Amino acid sequence: MATNHHPTETPGGLNSTASKPVPTDCPKWSRCTAPICPLDPDWRNRRMLKGESICAYLLEASRHHGRLPERVNVTQGLRSAIAEAYPQIKLAAYPIQRRLRRAAVAGPRLGRKPGSRDKC
Repeated sequence: MATNHHPTETPGGLNSTASKPVPTDCPKWSRCTAPICPLDPDWRNRRMLKGESICAYLLEASRHHGRLPERVNVTQGLRSAIAEAYPQIKLAAYPIQRRLRRAAVAGPRLGRKPGSRDKC
């Protein structure tokens, strides 16, 4: 059986017993329509068109200097993978750069208390 990495590697700064997260590990996977996913090892081969959705976790990370805050309930592997991919994705394409810059000045959306005005 082929794997993406050797068991002794530590991809993305994860410990050697954990594998690197893949898109299906994301809690929002089943309803996500973002063409560029920070968990997709081939995200560099994807293109994003103006008006397409952006990963909710990338948007939230942009509000916190490229890292998800602890209040966002995701695994440490997912958190690390997003922090690793964020700077590269931010520079990848103009539609993403613009939306991430706008999100950086907006208030947080993920991890809010129940009953707050949040569309997620």
